[in-house]
Amino acid sequence: MTNGVGISPITGTGFYVPIGNTSYDGYDGDIELHLTPNWQLILYGFGGRQNDQNGLWVPNAYGNSWSVFTRYAFPRGTPLKGLVVGGGVRQVGDAYISTAGINGYTFPAVPSGSTKVIKLQQGFDSQFFATYPITAHINGRFSITNLTDDHYPDGNQGAVLIDPSPPRTFTLGLDLKY
Repeated sequence: MTNGVGISPITGTGFYVPIGNTSYDGYDGDIELHLTPNWQLILYGFGGRQNDQNGLWVPNAYGNSWSVFTRYAFPRGTPLKGLVVGGGVRQVGDAYISTAGINGYTFPAVPSGSTKVIKLQQGFDSQFFATYPITAHINGRFSITNLTDDHYPDGNQGAVLIDPSPPRTFTLGLDLKY
């Protein structure tokens, strides 16, 4: 038997194999508002709990998420001739990771059912984007992700392997339409 990441050396079973049904309690929804013919606002929210087959909190899940995004498209007859600008912010909160099965590591943790967990720091991902029709077949686009260059854990592969937030990123491109 080959021992590898995520494989039990005793049984050979992957640690990430589903072991039963999960259930969700909470709310999840989005609202799209057209404030004017050219101005759009999108609101999203989630809050809840993911439970395993025994009714216990599922490690590596998150408890809430929200986002607010907007975009405005300037009419083609105006001096800005079809420029679209927008942006927004999102946050994922109440994200916890489990300390179970971490090869002897000890962490300060709080109990959640029978699972020891660590709460991850929350962060904001802010974005800005713009598109502009250069010709009838070519659009230019520009975007900035993580506008404030906030540093936070974006996810995790285990208690000792945290996925960092993406750094501030600039993107410039052209879209060709036939």
